Amino acid sequence: AIVKGSCIEYGNGGCIVDIGAKASAFLPEQEAALIQPQGSEINDLVELNTELDFQIISEEDENGQLLVSRRRIQYRAAWDTILELQQEDSIMEAEVIGVNRGGAICLVHGLRAFLPGSHLAGQLPTDDLVGQTLQLKFLEVNQENNKLVVSNRKAVVEAQMADLSRGDLVSGIVKALKPYGASI
Repeated sequence: AIVKGSCIEYGNGGCIVDIGAKASAFLPEQEAALIQPQGSEINDLVELNTELDFQIISEEDENGQLLVSRRRIQYRAAWDTILELQQEDSIMEAEVIGVNRGGAICLVHGLRAFLPGSHLAGQLPTDDLVGQTLQLKFLEVNQENNKLVVSNRKAVVEAQMADLSRGDLVSGIVKALKPYGASI
């Protein structure tokens, strides 16, 4: 259930939330926001005395206190946005937050997306990528499995192709010669 409430006091790794019930609720810091910048604390994520929506995530404990979350509401909203973007098939921008052997991890509206190394345009998945903002398009969106796969190459090529039309003169580099023609 979603309830309205206000944080009234920080402490014990979260904050106390007045939801208008006989007992207050508790918002753990890890449930305060979907996007939690490094070094942020509960007071950076939720303001005191500001009415917000909270999702109840537990039964009452022995003191009649409920656990609530803001992160889960934002998580659902992020998926709604991503499904909309996928339908529009639009190019978006996202920051690279990590690299691994197979590619890079990007943060797309607060959700982690995998960018395969083969879908990086003219770059390798090295630590230099971390912190860069890249243009991306979706390759796979699967909400059930919480799986997002994105492509930088697809976005870059599409953007470049949008500027081209029949009859344009462009320069290029021959990359391969085959019996049927050349790759440029």
